[in-house]
Amino acid sequence: MKRLIFLSLILLGITFSQHVFASTVNYQPTPYPLLDKNGDSMSQDLDKVHLWDGWLPSYYYNQEFTRDDKLQLGGWGDQYRIYVKFDIEGLPYDPDDVIMFMKSFDRGDSSTATPFAFCQASSSWDLSLTWNTQPSFSGCWGWYSAPTPGDWWGRYITPMYSDWKDGTSTNYGVMMYPQNTNNNFNVFRSSRYSTASYRPVLQFVFTPTIELKMPLPGNHTWLVTTETGGWDCMGDYDQYHDGTNYFSLDFSWRNQADAGAAVYDESTDDIPILAAGGGKVYQATYSSANGYYVVIDHDGDGNINTGVSTRYLHLKYSPSVTAGNTVQQGALIGYMGDTGLSNGVHLHFGVRYQDSGSSSVNQLSKVTVDGQILKGYQTKCSESNGIPTDWIRYYRSYNTAY
Repeated sequence: MKRLIFLSLILLGITFSQHVFASTVNYQPTPYPLLDKNGDSMSQDLDKVHLWDGWLPSYYYNQEFTRDDKLQLGGWGDQYRIYVKFDIEGLPYDPDDVIMFMKSFDRGDSSTATPFAFCQASSSWDLSLTWNTQPSFSGCWGWYSAPTPGDWWGRYITPMYSDWKDGTSTNYGVMMYPQNTNNNFNVFRSSRYSTASYRPVLQFVFTPTIELKMPLPGNHTWLVTTETGGWDCMGDYDQYHDGTNYFSLDFSWRNQADAGAAVYDESTDDIPILAAGGGKVYQATYSSANGYYVVIDHDGDGNINTGVSTRYLHLKYSPSVTAGNTVQQGALIGYMGDTGLSNGVHLHFGVRYQDSGSSSVNQLSKVTVDGQILKGYQTKCSESNGIPTDWIRYYRSYNTAY
């Protein structure tokens, strides 16, 4: 089944409704990491870049793949095509539905929109793509009606996505090309557009493995400095967030308060670490690598080789709980610190299933934290002359307020 979906009014924020059964979650990736700390371009391998997207002209711009803040197809005697490829590692396995959305806008000239086709690429391409080196395609669908500027255009891609995830076909992304090229153009916001909520989206419908909350006080937003898989917008890689720890995040002590709360200052305040979900404390101890840390078993049987467990590393003091304790979601388990192999005050928060946090563990791809999949917690950096300088993206906690 193929269906086209137009949305005139849709909330494309980070957090979406949660249900006892199926949840709808939007994944809206950043284009990072793009540059290393010295400003050099990084290798744009898919295990580093969340989304390759750009447009390809048949005549102008040296017929080269262009990555800027827009995606455009159409032409005026020539032709423009759009290419999009998401990194799907760590994204939900076997979801009920997947829809790809793009935000259209008015080009601001005399051109008119055009119907277009949507194709599945069947061979590789990269940033060196030119008009004469385009990949092959296994199928094209259309023509789809021209999008209305200002609306979200959506395409149901569940069968294609499922084939990518289970290995039936290789993820080489998709291409879109126009029906008409007589001053006809469709333009959409790209992953580099300054307003993050207008960037391309994958919308998933699935039943979460478990619904957790951020392990930090509510009524605050918290800075993320390391993503699942170990990369960040500074171009840094942390091996302790990969392999069996792929599904883990670093939260900084840096925070912003709302709803009358006070900002926590790591130099003067003890920052509470909270249970992301209810369960039984499996470990509350110290090691040379983890420092003071806590592991919670969320199926409550006291065995981390079954079900979901969460890990809270580098606590400031001896944990506030002991092994065998039963805790509720939001319970105080310790305070943010810098013990063990740590580089500054932060929380290393990890999620495992049957004691593995590998990206190949399908159950973890459907864990939600405050309504967001773990891979959705991504970094953004400020820049100076094209060089990343600092992390600046914060996420709101809906856990217990302290």
